[in-house]
Amino acid sequence: DEAEHLELMDKRREMLPARLEALTAIGDDVTITEQDLLEMDDEQYVAYKNQRIADRHEKEKVRIAQKERELQEEKDRIAREQEMKEREERARKEGEERAKREAEEKAEREKKEAQEKEDREAREAKEKEEALAKNTKYKEWLASNGYTEENKTQFVIKQDGDTFKRYELVDTITIK
Repeated sequence: DEAEHLELMDKRREMLPARLEALTAIGDDVTITEQDLLEMDDEQYVAYKNQRIADRHEKEKVRIAQKERELQEEKDRIAREQEMKEREERARKEGEERAKREAEEKAEREKKEAQEKEDREAREAKEKEEALAKNTKYKEWLASNGYTEENKTQFVIKQDGDTFKRYELVDTITIK
């Protein structure tokens, strides 16, 4: 029995370098002592190696999933930043357009107000000029009819619209 055990251990020692190389190739940074490997039979070794490969694959899947999650988060962050930049750009453009429109409306309003003021002043000047011309014509008419400040009590002037009528006192009598 002891001889069988020693023979089995010699056989396992011969396979030890190949088994160590196969386990190292898994690349999972798990260490196992040579003694632990020597105590494993073929079935235990295959199960152990397959479990380490499965663990390595699971860790790799978790790492890949984490990496994909990080990439997706980065994409989402970039998309949010891009959307925010676009919103800011739209808001900036809308602000510029609004400011431009308001400036144009203000300029148009000021131009209209200036034109209205100019028109009003021109109309008032014309009305003043016409009133002055009418007043001059009226005074000339009074003077041509002998009306003066000294004899104004001798006349009665009646106005009907734009027409003026002069009535002259012809004679007076006092009867008591």
